[in-house]
Amino acid sequence: RLTTAVLDQVLIDLDNHGLSNGNLEIRDQKTGQSITFNSLIAYNNLVAKGWTIDVPAPAAPNTQVITLTTTSTNSSWSPATVTNSAALLKWAVSGGVSIPEVVINDPTFDLNGNTGTATITVTSDDGFSGLTALDFWVEPDGGFITNIDLSNATALTSLNMRYNRLTSLDVSQNTALTSLIIRGGLSQIPDQALNTSTNTQLNQLWIDDTGINSVDLSNNSLLTDVRLYLARLTTAVLDQVLIDLDNHGLSNGNLEIRDQKTGQSITFNSLIAYNRLIAKGWVIDVPAPAGAPGPEINVTLGGTSIATGNVPVIADGSDFGQVVIGAPVTKTIRVENLGDSPLTVNGFFANSSGGFIFVPPFSFSPTVLAPGGFFTVSVTFNPSAIGVQTGSLTISNSDTSGNENPYVINLRAEGVTVITNPSIVVLGNGLEIANGDVSPDITDNTNFGQVENNLTKTNQFTIENDGTDDLEVTGIDFTFGADAEFSIVAPAFPQVIVPG
Repeated sequence: RLTTAVLDQVLIDLDNHGLSNGNLEIRDQKTGQSITFNSLIAYNNLVAKGWTIDVPAPAAPNTQVITLTTTSTNSSWSPATVTNSAALLKWAVSGGVSIPEVVINDPTFDLNGNTGTATITVTSDDGFSGLTALDFWVEPDGGFITNIDLSNATALTSLNMRYNRLTSLDVSQNTALTSLIIRGGLSQIPDQALNTSTNTQLNQLWIDDTGINSVDLSNNSLLTDVRLYLARLTTAVLDQVLIDLDNHGLSNGNLEIRDQKTGQSITFNSLIAYNRLIAKGWVIDVPAPAGAPGPEINVTLGGTSIATGNVPVIADGSDFGQVVIGAPVTKTIRVENLGDSPLTVNGFFANSSGGFIFVPPFSFSPTVLAPGGFFTVSVTFNPSAIGVQTGSLTISNSDTSGNENPYVINLRAEGVTVITNPSIVVLGNGLEIANGDVSPDITDNTNFGQVENNLTKTNQFTIENDGTDDLEVTGIDFTFGADAEFSIVAPAFPQVIVPG
C-alpha cells in the first residue's frame, strides 16, 4: 500500500547508497500508485549501475504548472490581467476551499468559504508558451497571495503582485520579464532580498512599500523606471543602486528611493553617480548627498573602487589576467573627489616592471577637483615577453584622512602567446552543481532535508579547476543573504587552484 511519495523516495535512497547490481520490485501497489518523474534521475542512475527494476521509467510530465496559495475570502477573486495567446489555461482550487477545474484564461472564484489557505493550481498543455502577462492586483485589498511558483512561466514579460502577502518571490526562471511590480506594505517579502540577476530585460522595477531589504541591479542594464521607496534598503544598497544605474549609461530615467523604513538614504559614496545621472536627464526623488568632510579621494577601475595599497585580483580588474603579446588591453582608472571641499592632485608617479603604460590627460602640475569632480587615467598593458609583470600608480593628493596620501594602485598582468583558461566546477556529494541552480536537491547536498531543532548538519562542497590555467577564488558568500541558521566555513582567501 505504498504511495507515490514513498516509492519515489525509495529509488532516491537506493541511488544515494551507491550500490550496484541490485533488484527492486515495486509493481502493483494496492494504492494504484507508482513512481513519478520526481525519481526519474534516481531510476536512470540505478539502471546504469546494473539494477533490475520491475516497472518502467517514469515519464516526464506532459503539462506545466503554476501554483499559488492565498488566504483570501473574496467572493469574486480573479486575477486583474491574464495575457495568454496560446492554449487556454486550466485553473483549480483545493485546500481551504475546493473548486473544480475550469478552462479559461481569467477565472473568477468564490473563496468566501476559504477556511485557511487555498491552493490555486494553473496548468498549461503547451508549457505556458503564450502566457506573457500576469497581474494579481485583486481589488480592493489585494489577492492575499502568500506564495507563488512561476518557474514554469518562462515567457512572462510582465508580472504585477501589488498588495498581496508574499513571503518570498523567485523570478530567476522568468528571464523574459521587462516589468516587475511588487507593492503593498511590510507583509510583502519581509526582510528578504530580491534577486533580479537573471532578469536582464527589465526596464521597469517597482518594489515600493515592501519589506525587501536588498536589491542588486548590476545585471539590469535596461532599467529606466525604478521605484524603491518605502522599502527596507540600507545606505550601502542605495548607494550601489545609483552606481549601477550610472554604470548602465541610460538617460532620462526615473528613480524613487525616498522614505526607507530603515531611516537610511544615499551618502557621499554615490555623489558622483548621482550627479552623472542628473546630467543624463534622470529624475531622482531625494536631494544630492553631502560630500564627506574635507577632500576625499576615491579611485575606481572599471567602476569598482580600488583601495590604496591593494593586492591585485582579477575580480576588481587590477589583475589584467593573461594578455596575448601583440594584443594590448587598456583599462580606465578614475580619480574622484567624494568630499565636500576641493581635492588637489599634486602628481602621478608610475612604476612598472614592463608592459604597463599610463596616459594621464593633463600635465603633472597640480590639478584641483571640485566636490563630485573626477578625471580619468588610461592604463594599457602591452607585453613584449612571456611572464608576469607588475605595475603601480602612486597619486599624491591633499586627502588627509584614512592614510590615502599617497594613494597607491597596484597592478598585475601576464604576457602569454596563447591564453589558457581556468574553469570552475562546484561539486556536492560528487555531483556537479550548475551555475545558477535554483532547485536544491538532497543528492547534491544543496537540500539539507529535515534537521532537528538545536542540532547541526554540515554539507560539504568541493571546488575544482577543470581548466588549463590556475583558478583564483577570491571569496565565497551568500549572494543575496540567507537565513541566520546557515553559515559558511571556508579557507582564507584568495585561494589559487591549479589545473586538475
